[in-house]
Amino acid sequence: AVNATVQAGNQRLFTSDGMREFKDNGLDLWSWSDGVISARNMRLVDFIGALSRYRPGLLRCAEEVAGLRVSGTFQLADTDQVLALVAQSLHLQIEYRTQYWVTLSALS
Repeated sequence: AVNATVQAGNQRLFTSDGMREFKDNGLDLWSWSDGVISARNMRLVDFIGALSRYRPGLLRCAEEVAGLRVSGTFQLADTDQVLALVAQSLHLQIEYRTQYWVTLSALS
């Protein structure tokens, strides 16, 4: 058994392999339990990756916008609305190739 002290404000991730430092990417890990996704200064590519867990199909963003930052709390009940809000706030376009293949990219 490892005896470790975690300082206030720090987090640790416990896995079957032991304990390691938790890297905060801006996602509130527990917000899903309230039916929302909550981000704080999160890279768009990471936000899209987290949001994609709550909708079927392929959800991605173009490389040129991947580093843009997202902050806010969004209802998971309507992921299309979440995409619309993010696209509006970051001045992006949404390309629906199909209902199951969606890409966010820079406005053309």
